[in-house]
Amino acid sequence: EQLNAPFSPKELMYHPEILGGAWLERLKELREYKERHGDCLVPKRYAPNQTLGNWVNKQRQLYRKYQKGESSSMSPERVWVLEEMGFVWGATTSGETFLSVTATNRDKAWFVRFEELKNYAQTTTKTKTTTTTTTHSSAHTGKWPPSSCRLGHWVISQRAEYNRWKMGESPCSMTQERIDALDTIQFPWKNKYEQLWEERIRQLQEYKDLHGDCLVPLRYEANPSLANWVSTQRKNYKLRNERKRSFLTKERVQQLESMGFVWNFWDFEFESKFSPLSHQ
Repeated sequence: EQLNAPFSPKELMYHPEILGGAWLERLKELREYKERHGDCLVPKRYAPNQTLGNWVNKQRQLYRKYQKGESSSMSPERVWVLEEMGFVWGATTSGETFLSVTATNRDKAWFVRFEELKNYAQTTTKTKTTTTTTTHSSAHTGKWPPSSCRLGHWVISQRAEYNRWKMGESPCSMTQERIDALDTIQFPWKNKYEQLWEERIRQLQEYKDLHGDCLVPLRYEANPSLANWVSTQRKNYKLRNERKRSFLTKERVQQLESMGFVWNFWDFEFESKFSPLSHQ
C-alpha cells in the first residue's frame, strides 16, 4: 500500500532529514549495485563492498522488528523507497526461505538482462553468414553496449565474475549455465583492450618467428601499429619502474620477457657491440 506522503520515493532520496544522510549514502550504493547486476540482492559477504552487504542484511533485520512493532530505525518512508527499488525483504508467505527466494529472483533478473543484451546484439549487428567456432576468447567488437550505460556495466560485471569463476574464487555469481548462455551470442569475454593486447602479442610472435628477435624497428613499414605498440610498452615499463601510472602489469611484463622482449633498445645495442663476448 502506498504511503500517504508529500514526496514520491524518488523525491524522498533528496531529503536526508527524513531518511537520514548515512542511510541515503548506502542507498546510493545499492542503486549502483542494481544498475550493474539488475537486482538488489547483495550477498551478505559481498567482497567489493562488505559494508553494503552488511547494510542490506541489517535492513532486513530492522524490517522484521518493524513488522512486529518492536523498536526499530526502519520507517514507513524507508520501506517505501526500498520496495520501489525492488528490495527483497526475506521469506515469503508460502514459507520459502530467503535463500530460495533470492536464488530464484537473482536467476530471473540475470536472464532478463541476458535477453536485453541478446536483443541489443541482434539489432546492432548486420546479419552475416559465417562459419565460426565459439570459444571463451572469441570476440566480436562493434555490437556490444558501451561501458557508460547500464547494460554496458552488466557486461563488465559478467567478465569480472567469469574471471572469478575461472580462479575458483567465491562468492561468485557466474555458473556454467550462464557461460553457456552467453556463448550462444558469442559474448566477448575479453574487453577491447585485452583483445588488442593479444592481437599485438600474436603479431610480435610472428615478427620474432621471421626475424629471430623482438626488436621491431620504430619505423617498421610492414606493421607501423606493431612498432608503435612496442615503443609504448617500453615507455610504460619505464613509468612502472618509476612507480608512476602505467598500464603494464606484472603478468604482462613476464609475458613479454618470456618472448625475449628488450626493454631498453640502446642498452641492448651497446652491450651487443661492445661486450667482450661480442668480439670473440
